Amino acid sequence: MRVVAVSILVIMWQLVELNSFFLKHIFVVGPSHPLCIGRLILIAVISAPSIRQFYSYVTDTQCKRVGTQCWVFCAITFTEFIVCVKFGAQIFKQTQMLYVLYWLIFQMISSILCIYGCAILAKQGKRKEMDIVKLRRNIKKAKDQLQAGGGGGGDSARNWATNGGQSLRHQAPPPPSAAAKSPTKQSSSELKRRLQNGVTF
Repeated sequence: MRVVAVSILVIMWQLVELNSFFLKHIFVVGPSHPLCIGRLILIAVISAPSIRQFYSYVTDTQCKRVGTQCWVFCAITFTEFIVCVKFGAQIFKQTQMLYVLYWLIFQMISSILCIYGCAILAKQGKRKEMDIVKLRRNIKKAKDQLQAGGGGGGDSARNWATNGGQSLRHQAPPPPSAAAKSPTKQSSSELKRRLQNGVTF
């Protein structure tokens, strides 16, 4: 639908440009004439809201009809085309219509192919953009999972430090083992015991 809409837009734009040259050639009006300059300014001013209304009609699903300014622009364009055909009939008779027809067909086919190519490139670019967005989401999800795993370990260590540390404070310290006694105290006690038992050295 959008390819057809853009093709219609390009055809109308080419028809407007063609009317500019035909009007100057049929009525023998120079490019610097105020009528030519005024017409170009008028077309430029009218075309801006017309294209906006046509774009809204094509892209917005809630828009059910084309705007009034767009219809006025189309009416002006077709009126100029009818004027060119009516007053330029003698000039058109002197031309080789076959070549003109070939030129029009070539212009239409080339315009449609160009628009179709742009649509394919836009679709491929959108697909690549979606792949990049999906890749970024996967990377972010992996980072969140890593942070969640590290945060869980940190919370458990923090809970152990608070709860376990408090429980260790309330516990009494263990008695010193025999191995922890100094060697001098061990030797003196052993000497006294041997002397009491009458052990000779």
